[in-house]
Amino acid sequence: MRVNDGNTALYAAAEFGQEKVVLLLLSAGANVNEINNNSKTPLYIAAQNGHQKIVFMLISSGANVNQPGNYGKTPLYVAAENGHEDILLELISNGAKVNQPEDYGRTALYIAAEKNHRAVVSILIRAKAKVNQAGNYGRTPLFAAANKGHIDILSMLISSKANVNKLDNTKNSPLYVAASCGHKEVVSLLISSKANLNHVSKNRKTPLYVAVESGHKDIVSLLISAKASLKSTYFGNTLEYAARYNRDIQEMIISAKAKAETVNQVND
Repeated sequence: MRVNDGNTALYAAAEFGQEKVVLLLLSAGANVNEINNNSKTPLYIAAQNGHQKIVFMLISSGANVNQPGNYGKTPLYVAAENGHEDILLELISNGAKVNQPEDYGRTALYIAAEKNHRAVVSILIRAKAKVNQAGNYGRTPLFAAANKGHIDILSMLISSKANVNKLDNTKNSPLYVAASCGHKEVVSLLISSKANLNHVSKNRKTPLYVAVESGHKDIVSLLISAKASLKSTYFGNTLEYAARYNRDIQEMIISAKAKAETVNQVND
């Protein structure tokens, strides 16, 4: 029997964590892989809502661990998205594909990195998740972590050989988005991990230029200390122009350029 949204009795019991009802329905021969109007299975909703015992019962009764639901999300993806570590381990141990993307190309590792689920990221990396697999917009898990300012996730990914210079489809780098968003610790870690300081994004700005323009004084200081190019321009506009509304940053740029000029004269 189904209701208007296509949910079966088994689906409803799995959704609300009713273990005894799930067991009764499975014993009566309920279809464990029947989908509702959104292509979601009982396993999908149990994994999403964190009902570990029900997940185990459904898998033991033959549930398809890789059946995608709405937007192509698998039970493993929604478990990762919601930080359900034990369910993630259960799914992986029963053959769930850790690198299966959803409709926008994002993997479980990507969404876990974006949501700052550190334990989930660790589990997925140990399960051989691809750290450099990009979604439809070209963004990797490391890019997502840099964009959100998740320093611990970023460190884990870098330690697992994630590419710190992999660009998204708009030619933005992880360093660029971190500098733009004001994530000081992320910028520092990316610099020490050999991120390209002078990459020019599709909108023709470098990380230093966007940090100056955004008023992120500490990040400007980090990038200058790391020897980012002081010749960055945007359609002919200099760094001093980008800092026209921030006197402190403007003085930093002027001072850094004067120091660089002095060094050049001495070397000549």
